[in-house]
Amino acid sequence: MLHGRFNALRCEQWAWLSYFETGYKIEKTALYLRGTLFKVDKWNDRIYSYERDSPGNFNVPAYYGRGWALSLYARWRWFSLRASTTRYPWTPDKEPKYELKMQVNLKLK
Repeated sequence: MLHGRFNALRCEQWAWLSYFETGYKIEKTALYLRGTLFKVDKWNDRIYSYERDSPGNFNVPAYYGRGWALSLYARWRWFSLRASTTRYPWTPDKEPKYELKMQVNLKLK
């Protein structure tokens, strides 16, 4: 599976975001990898983009600055993992961001 998206908007200036996502899903196993590029110079032009997350959670970051993001989502039966990084090589005053989420789902009868 390969999925892509391109967003462009004009508010104070032109801004854009584009991502490609590939994935694999069978029964209770899933694996998704997403790469994102963005150029959003003004805060009022920020772009929100939904990203995969553990069951019962959601992740909708506001992209701002000039950079790229990479995220990995994996699920196996009752365990899920989400790891991501956002880098700003063309926006020198912004620090990189890192995120790691793990979730275990247990059913008590």
